[in-house]
Order: sequence, then C-alpha cells, then structure tokens
Amino acid sequence: MLSFYEKAADDSGYIYFHKYEVKNSPAQSATMHFHDSIEFIFMLQGESLVRINSEEKRLTKGEIGFSNCFDTHDYKPEKGAQYYVVLISSKFLSSYDFQAYTFAPFIEKTDGFEQIRAFLDMIYPIWKGAEDNFRLGFVQMLLGLMTRLYPLKEKEKGKAAETMVAALRYINEHFFEEITLESLAFAFGYSKNYFSNLFNHFAGMDIREYLNRRRVIEFMKLRNSSPDMPIYKAAQACGFQSQNTFYRAYKKYADVVKEK
Repeated sequence: MLSFYEKAADDSGYIYFHKYEVKNSPAQSATMHFHDSIEFIFMLQGESLVRINSEEKRLTKGEIGFSNCFDTHDYKPEKGAQYYVVLISSKFLSSYDFQAYTFAPFIEKTDGFEQIRAFLDMIYPIWKGAEDNFRLGFVQMLLGLMTRLYPLKEKEKGKAAETMVAALRYINEHFFEEITLESLAFAFGYSKNYFSNLFNHFAGMDIREYLNRRRVIEFMKLRNSSPDMPIYKAAQACGFQSQNTFYRAYKKYADVVKEK
C-alpha cells in the first residue's frame, strides 16, 4: 500500500477483498495510508502489528482491526501471518452513519469471529469476477454480521485527529508546491514544535519524510505515463526544488513506495 492518500479506494464501486499469507520474513508492510473507505483486517493466523491513528496493537488470531474513513493506518505482519483485508468505499455506506458511529479500532476475539470467518471463507473462492449485485450483497451481509456481533458505538470527536486528516489531505493535494513545517503549522493554528510532534505521533513519520515519499510516488507515476519527459522536469513537476534533493529522496524511498 501507499504511504499517502489512497485515491483508488474512493472510486465509485470500490470494494477490495483479499486474503494475505505471509511467507517471508521480514514481511512487506502496508505502510501508513488513509482513504475515504472503511477497512477491516481479520486475523486468521499469526500476528500483525497494526497502527490506527495514534493507537497501536499486535493483533493475533481471532482479532479484528477497523479503520474508519480517513483514519491513518498501517500493518506490519509477522512471518506466518494470514489475514483477510476488506475495504468498502463510503459510497456503499448509506445505511450506516460511520461519521457519528464506529467499531472499536481493535476488536478482541469472541465466539462471533468464527461466524465472520466462515462467511469470508465461503465468499473468497468465488470473489474474483463477481458481478456488482453480488459484491453489494457481500457488503451488506458483512456489515450486517459485524453490527450484529460487534455493535457500533458513538464516535469520539478529536480536534487533533481532524487537524491531521486535514493536513494530510492538504499535502496530498499540494505536494507540487513549496510546503514547510512552518507554513503548515501557521495554516492550522499551531506552534511549529507542537504541530511537528502531533504530526509525528499521528503519521508515524515527520513531515519532510511524508512529503518526500509522496513526491517520489508522483514522480514514478509521471515517468510511467510520460517516459520521454526529462528526469529533472518530472522531478520539478512533483515539487522537488533541486536535483540533489530529488536524487537523495528517490534513492531512499523508491523501493518502499510501491503500490500493492
């Protein structure tokens, strides 16, 4: 996954359902990202360190991680881990008010998990190539089971989390412009040091690293779509002000910002 706003997850009709089996160690991580979709991780076997916003927990067999729309999250599965990941675009959530209510980010193991697993195990072999009505039925059935077994609770409002989501969205929309810690802190009404600490705690990396990763990702996309464009022009178009800065960032991040 990408360490930035995952736009594909917001496209109309987007439902993602995949089973992961980690055979290598260290496993490839799903680095910090967010999107306008809800996301579940259902642990079937082994362990995975999961971070959702500023909370972190090592999930084990039978436990569930839940990220609400625009929650930042990442996974670090251990060798031997098996888990399902399900993403559901907000466009399919009209029957559920996930702005006001939510599941807990980390759901402990209960007897109900086996019902969820049985349902996912039944659907997964026939998921590929499923028609739209089938996919919509899958969403309604899964959410129906989840809300029956794990009731929703009122969502707590947090100014810090809302600020960080707004900051991340701003960076992802203006990455090609000059962005500094000072300008962001001023725009959101915080001191530079406080905003820096808040961002680091929330995103798991500092602003410069997040911004450079984002720019490298856009550079790689631009080069794929326009291979004849000179490297220095593509780098400038993605917000890099100097070639030295670009080369350092590319060398550091190119191998870790690949799409799943």
